[in-house]
Amino acid sequence: MKWNHLLLSMTAMSTVWSSWCLSMFNFTVVSKYIFLDSLSLLLVWSMLWVGVSLLIVPFSNSLPYSAISLSCSLLFYISPDWISFFVWFEASMIPMFLLIFSHSLAPERMSASLFLFMYTVLASFPLLIYILDIWVSSNTLSLSTSLWLPVREANWWGLLAWGSFLVKLPLFMTHLWLLKAHVEAPMLGSMLLAGVLLKFGGIGAFRLLSLMSYSPAVSSFIVGSSILGSAVTAMLASVSGDVKLAVAYASVSHMNLGLAWGVLASFHGVSSFVYSMVAHSFSASMLFYSVTRSYEEVGSRSIVMVKGILADSPLSYFMGLLTWATNLNIPPFLGLWGELIGFTVLFIHNPWLITIILIYFLFSSSYSMILFMVQFQMKSKPLRTPAASADYCIQHLSCCTPLVVGFLSINILVI
Repeated sequence: MKWNHLLLSMTAMSTVWSSWCLSMFNFTVVSKYIFLDSLSLLLVWSMLWVGVSLLIVPFSNSLPYSAISLSCSLLFYISPDWISFFVWFEASMIPMFLLIFSHSLAPERMSASLFLFMYTVLASFPLLIYILDIWVSSNTLSLSTSLWLPVREANWWGLLAWGSFLVKLPLFMTHLWLLKAHVEAPMLGSMLLAGVLLKFGGIGAFRLLSLMSYSPAVSSFIVGSSILGSAVTAMLASVSGDVKLAVAYASVSHMNLGLAWGVLASFHGVSSFVYSMVAHSFSASMLFYSVTRSYEEVGSRSIVMVKGILADSPLSYFMGLLTWATNLNIPPFLGLWGELIGFTVLFIHNPWLITIILIYFLFSSSYSMILFMVQFQMKSKPLRTPAASADYCIQHLSCCTPLVVGFLSINILVI
């Protein structure tokens, strides 16, 4: 059965990067029921990969919620009009809300569910109002048609609607809901939230960027907040005593850094943002699987308790090394391209930002190496001997391989 899972995973990986080759040629499918362009195509296939990786994880009561959320996510990515875009944007969070509320045993699940509702649902009302404004002004709700309309000057509702997607991303200072949701969600919920649902903010912001123009002051504010937020959250991840909270901070840090490139709205900036989102889908899912595997052995998320818990398993050590290497975006992993292009774009935009970027680099490398060493290097006397199962190894191997294949595919296309 495990080999069937591996075969299914390898098949999914080949389709991911075959679709990437298609997306390089401005791939678009438009019909009454589907709108699929190069960006949504790439995110759909990365979402399907996350779904395959969830199948490899042993079955749990949270799997039906994850399946429903994945179905809503697929419908969101291929939505042909703005109304269905909004409906599935909101519907995908309902299973996550129920998952946290019903499957978490900690009393903090109430506050986590409340934060998830307030930040993601209530912040989306301006988006609905702006969609109605598009309908009144252009007499159409079609996504494909609206992308060809003349670019409009952003009004207050347009900026607030854009903020709806930035909260979902999430932008620094609106990220508290994500930290609480990750800490309280079960393993499948965290993998789904980081691998799929956070990308809604990216594709939504990209769609609105094609409809409206905004002042340089707005762009500078978001770029500054994103860069500062990536550095601050990387610092917090480095000093966190909770392994899962540290990975949640790392997720916020990476998404904010990618947002800074995408907001500049240049071809290279948007391309680097897409690279970063896809790489984050794989690396974040692997990280949450890895840290969950560690703290499930001892019943605690404390760094002190999980110290050296997987150090005695060579296979686990190798998979852990690959996992944290993808988070560092070292060669030959896909995130390297996003960072190289993105840092170049930011440096051209404002050379003074290099100082904050270097701070981000320092602390991003620090927490990655610290957490890897805690899990796999430091020796301690565990409460019981961990058993690294084949599911654990297949999960990591299957998630790391598409990043390598993606790197080779991009090299072939560039050459």
